[in-house]
Amino acid sequence: MEIPEFTEASNLVSSDKQLIDSLLALQNQKKQIEEKIRLIRGEIVALAKQKRTDILYGSKMRAVIKEYMKVVYPEETKEILVQMLKDKGLYEEFMQLNRFKLTPRIMKNEVDFEIIKLVKRELAYAVSLSPL
Repeated sequence: MEIPEFTEASNLVSSDKQLIDSLLALQNQKKQIEEKIRLIRGEIVALAKQKRTDILYGSKMRAVIKEYMKVVYPEETKEILVQMLKDKGLYEEFMQLNRFKLTPRIMKNEVDFEIIKLVKRELAYAVSLSPL
């Protein structure tokens, strides 16, 4: 992937097309790179499971794989969840469905079961790199 040459805005006379085209190209490359990273992380997790380890080593870095549960908020139950939060008097605390506040409470079963059953819990993996 070739990164388009960047020209500072102050050096441009009328190259708005060049700027827009460069931004578009970079955004497309970013999407492709993020997808490749997602796939490679998945392969790292699969390899770690196969080897029954949580650390894999590269030539310069090591990858630590941590399994954790995450809460998934299905779009199809979002309106019901918000209404139930209102009915239970919890909406003000979690206004606009603040997942950073609500998720830990769900994980600890500190909210009503009717709310908990509107979300899904699934295993997820974090892959982090650190120097050897």
